[in-house]
Amino acid sequence: MRPLLPLAILAGFGTDIFGSAIVFQILQPGAESILGWVLGGFMTFLGGMVAAQLAPGSELASAFGVGALTTAYTFLIVLASPAEGPFWPIALAMLITVPLAVAGGTTRAALRMHTS
Repeated sequence: MRPLLPLAILAGFGTDIFGSAIVFQILQPGAESILGWVLGGFMTFLGGMVAAQLAPGSELASAFGVGALTTAYTFLIVLASPAEGPFWPIALAMLITVPLAVAGGTTRAALRMHTS
């Protein structure tokens, strides 16, 4: 394991969680809308990019780590405070978290190769 990989994963995870928290604070309560999904997904994508930027040579591993950590965190939140509404939106969010983070890491890797 490369020395910066755990730090890169934590930085990407922090970007995702902090950004998503801000997004959902800005949106009106109960506004779990398409905008919330898009902005939350963008924060996951951005978290993957941040992790990939901080771990050159391990872009995909770091982005995957961000997605896996965010999914685990979401799962723990759901266990701690079950939602009153349907479960399918939460399940869908957990299913697309890793692919979105990996897409961010892949994008960062491609940008790095393109600018080199």
